[in-house]
Amino acid sequence: MLGDATSPELHLARAYANASGDASMGPSWSLSVFLGAPALAFSFLSRQRWLLLASLVFVVLALGSYTPLYELYRAVVLPEQAIRFPERHLAGAIILWSALAGVGLTGWLALLLGFLALRFAGLETRPALPEEECSENA
Repeated sequence: MLGDATSPELHLARAYANASGDASMGPSWSLSVFLGAPALAFSFLSRQRWLLLASLVFVVLALGSYTPLYELYRAVVLPEQAIRFPERHLAGAIILWSALAGVGLTGWLALLLGFLALRFAGLETRPALPEEECSENA
């Protein structure tokens, strides 16, 4: 799923783990970062699109030297030069995705519980026809 584990050039997890660009150091931070498909799905259900965009910026920064934007970012943001492993930016993306997943799950559950409450109460979920149309149909 994340590339070919037998070939270092085609292994995406190793690219994340060694995003510092120094091949002599080897994998540096984490070879496996897992959030889960349901959490990502619920994060996309939330309506906070700007936070999703911010999380994608964190993912791009986590790729480090594999993206052209990282060198520019390191030149502009001076404290970034002290961070040895750029893949630590994934922590920001994971925090945002987790919070957005909670918001998305809460919204989905509220919608589901509202629908079930209407259904069990015997109320129609479709809007009622105006009285004029009811008399014409009869």
